[in-house]
Order: sequence, then C-alpha cells, then structure tokens
Amino acid sequence: MLLALHFPRFPSFLPRRPVTLQQTSHLAEMSSWSRWRSWSWCRPGAGGALAAGLLLLAARCCCWARWPALALPVLALLLLALSLVLPAARRLARQHSLTRDIPGPRLEHVLRLVRARRSPARVSDLFHDVAREHQRAGIFKFWSGPVLFVILMRADDIECVLTDRRAAVKSLVYDLIGTLMGEGLLHLSGERWRRRRRIVQPYFSAEVLRGFPEVFHRRAEVLVRLLGEAQARAARAGAPVNVLPYAGQAVTDMVCHTVMASDVDTRAMEEEGIATAMSSGLAIILYRVFNPWFLYDGLFRLSRLHAHFKRSMELFDAFTLRLLSIKRAERQHARQHERPGGDGGDRKKPTFLDVMLDTGAALTDAEVLDEVKGLITAATGGSTDALCFVLLCISLQQDVQDRIVQELTDVFGDDAERAGSMEDLRRLEYLEAVIKETLRMFPSIPQFGRSPSHDIRLPSGHTVPAGAQVFVYTPAVHMSAEHFPQPERFEPSRFLKGSGAGAGAGPGAGRHPFAYLPFGAGAHTCIGQRYALLQIKTTVSALLRRYRLLPADTPRSPATVQDIRTNVLVTQRARGGYWMRLEPRHGPGCTRL
Repeated sequence: MLLALHFPRFPSFLPRRPVTLQQTSHLAEMSSWSRWRSWSWCRPGAGGALAAGLLLLAARCCCWARWPALALPVLALLLLALSLVLPAARRLARQHSLTRDIPGPRLEHVLRLVRARRSPARVSDLFHDVAREHQRAGIFKFWSGPVLFVILMRADDIECVLTDRRAAVKSLVYDLIGTLMGEGLLHLSGERWRRRRRIVQPYFSAEVLRGFPEVFHRRAEVLVRLLGEAQARAARAGAPVNVLPYAGQAVTDMVCHTVMASDVDTRAMEEEGIATAMSSGLAIILYRVFNPWFLYDGLFRLSRLHAHFKRSMELFDAFTLRLLSIKRAERQHARQHERPGGDGGDRKKPTFLDVMLDTGAALTDAEVLDEVKGLITAATGGSTDALCFVLLCISLQQDVQDRIVQELTDVFGDDAERAGSMEDLRRLEYLEAVIKETLRMFPSIPQFGRSPSHDIRLPSGHTVPAGAQVFVYTPAVHMSAEHFPQPERFEPSRFLKGSGAGAGAGPGAGRHPFAYLPFGAGAHTCIGQRYALLQIKTTVSALLRRYRLLPADTPRSPATVQDIRTNVLVTQRARGGYWMRLEPRHGPGCTRL
C-alpha cells in the first residue's frame, strides 16, 4: 500500500510538550544523538524523495528557460533526478513482480491503517487481524511507502531465512532502534556483530550465572515488600495493584547489581522519566515505520516528533553516562583501598561491566556505552514484561498456581525466606514450564527482522526479493495448531519432560526447532535468555512463597488468560497494565508456606 505524502496530526501516544531534562555538556561526544546526526540518510525511498524535489525545482526552472544561462542547470537537475528515480523504480517493479503471489492487506485494512496509525493499540489490533487472516498461508506482505515488508509465520520459511547467510543483515527498523539504543548487539550485523558477541558471550555463561541467584533473591525480597505495601494501600480503597512499575524497578535493580555491580537509585530513575523516555522513543520508531515519509531523516527532522525523540535519546544517554561514572568511581575506590600484597581472595568476581572497562578490553568507551544501553533497554522492556505476563497468567490460573506452590514446598520446605541455589532453581521444572508457556502465548519480543542481500526461495514456494524487510511475527508462529495443539489454551505441561514424541522425550521433542522463538533463533539468538529465565524463576518463587495472586476482578480486567489484550509494538505489553490482588499466605510474617 502506497500512502500519500502528508504530515499527520500529532500522534496520540505522546504528550503535547517534550520531556524536560537538564542538558549535559559532556553528552555530545559519546551520545547516540551525535552519532545519529551523521547517520546515513540513504534509506529506501530517500532517493525518491530527493528526486521528487529536484524534479519540482527543475520544472520551476523551466519557467525561466527563456534565459539561456539556466539551460545547463535545468538539464543537470533533470539528469540527477532521473539517475535517482530510475534505479528505485526498477527495484520496486522487480520486488512487486517477485512477490505477486504473496497475499497482502485488503482495501479495508489499508483504510483502517490510515485512520489508526497514530494509535499503537489500533495498529496492533490491525496487524494482529491481518496476521490471523493469513495464518493458513503463513505469509503476507505490505508496503510502507516504497519499502516492502514480508511477514513470515511458517516455521520452515523462518528457518530458511534465519539460517541463510545472505539474510544476515538486520532490517532497517534496527537502524531506527539503533538511533535510540546505540550500536549494540541488538543493532549490529556481520563481522562487527561477531566481534562484539565474542567479547560479551563469556559473561552470560553458566559458570557466571551461578553467582546470580542470591542477588536476584535479595532484590526479589524488596519487590515482595513493596508489592505488599502497595496492596495494603490499595485494599483500603478496594482496588487491585498494577505490578508493572514495581516489577520494572526490581528487574532494573537486578541488572544493575549483577551485570554492572552498581548501586543505582531506580526510584530516581523513574522520577526522571527514563522508562517513559524509552517507551516514547520506541513508539516514535514504530510511528515512522507506518508513516513512511518519516523514514527519510530530512522530513523527520522537520516534524514535532523529532524534538521528542531527541530529548528521549539525550535523557537516556545522560542516565547511562551517570551509571558508567558511578561504576568508574567504585572501581577507583576499590583500587585505592586494596590491601597491598593481598592474595586477592577477598576480591569480588569481575562483572560484565568490569571487564568492559578494563584498559585491555577490546571495546571503546562509546561501544561500552552502547552495550550498557542495550542491557538497560532489555531490562526495562522485554524482561519486565515477561515477568509481568507470568505473574498475570498465574493470577488467572489458580490450579496452575497451586501446582507451582506445591513444587516450591517440595524444594524449599516451610522456609519462605531462603534464597534458592542453582540446584534448587533447576528442580523447579513446572515453574519453568509455566514461564515458557507464558512466553509462547505472550512473547515479550514479538517480531524480529532481516534484510536479504539476494533473492531467497522459501520452502512454501514464495520468493523473498533482495532488499525486502523480512520479519518473523512470533505470536502467530506460537499459535500454530500444527506445533501446539489447542494453541489458545494455557497448558504448561506441553513444556514438561515426556510431553514430546515417545516416552522419556524432552520438552518439545519432535517440534520444529523454529516453532518456538521467544528469544529469537539462529545465530542471533538472545544472548541473555538463560539470565532472563533464572531472573523470572527466582522472583516468582520468592513472591508465591509469601502471597497468593488473585485476579483483579474489575470490569476492564481479564477474567481468563484468553481475555488478555496486548499492544504488539517493538515489545509486547498487556493493554491497560498488569492488575491483580495479593493475599498473604500465612499471617503478617509469612514465614511458612
């Protein structure tokens, strides 16, 4: 669908006034904003936009062509415009010809998009409706201006694309995300990605993760206390509690204390609007995708959205730089107070950020900044929503909750305060199955994309042309009855041992390896997936040993898991929040299960 060029009204998902912040004089050199200013304007469609402007200028000059001196400039402008238009026209015609057999949105959907593109909820509903309509075909396409998007929903087609080296380059949407998050692992491709991955990978290994459960438990205990206080306040008004802000604070605390080993005041972070700035920035990125004229940076800078996006980046950069300076100060203090001649037995084990900041590390300061921003974004976005979805599903499935509590009793006995070891957490098999089933129904990262450099012939018989933006729509893949019988049903047992083909089969045995993708797939699988599972396991076990989670029981809250409505944007989030009630299990102290 080709949309006309115009400037829409101000989008409804942003405040009328930009986010305020204190300017930081040291920000310009290292910030992603300064890098974004030099970011290439050569997006798909940028050449067409420039050519259209040149043609208009040439036409205007033709009115003055009676003066011979203008003949040469007019001719030069026309030739330049044609040199930009013709290659783009050939590319679009070729992509259209190769994808003629791929279904696309109907006129009704196009009209809905024109009306809905300023509302994330409406765009999410539209995208989900189109995906459900083409579920049987397993593929559909749409045009955002001159940019072709192909959406894959079949496991074999997804495997074909994600394992093809010609599709190793990430989609242009990741370039847009990179303007906010910097050039970290999420954004990079090719040799730069492989180099960065080799550096970062060892610090998320099983050996390193072994020391994290105790830290997770301490921060989870803080979450339990804050939720208890919030429930006590809400109970006086007969209202439920939205666990999202408290879970976000806890998850960010866990990241800061494990990956960075820094004490950060997450309440101050919330007061400064860091999470709001990141959410607004990601919403603007999605807005640019569905309003294709804003894919061209020159037009985007002329809009009011640009001021909001710039301030979101500056606020995020300022917070990250402050976090790095705190860590550097801690390291300097530790060196000054290190006992001379000590054997090092009392030293803390180096964390991810320690190694990144060492003088011998292979990353520059700007690269370290980008990786830290990526970790914070993952914590405040995907990991927080994953934890909240798990808690919400447990509150709506009391039989599932009872089985989890019985498993916790078997592992921890009557002690509701003991921190779990790696062995304890490994024994929580049913809780892990509940987490995986939640991520099947509500993957926190609902889509990821590639841009192939050559045409790719899919097993389904369709062809993805070079230069197209190919996206995997994970919610539709996870709701395939071919791989998950009764996909609408919340059934954690499908991830238990013995649930696959044959006695003693492991969880998911016989299932297509690309049918379950909550953390991506292929070479670019999420580096922190084991970290995230360990984090959620520890938090849920600490909370359920103290409280029973109950449905919110309000007119607008979901009564069943199937009633949960989500906004599928850059991340997937429950619409309206994650509301529930908490009931203490055993008296004020909750010392027994």
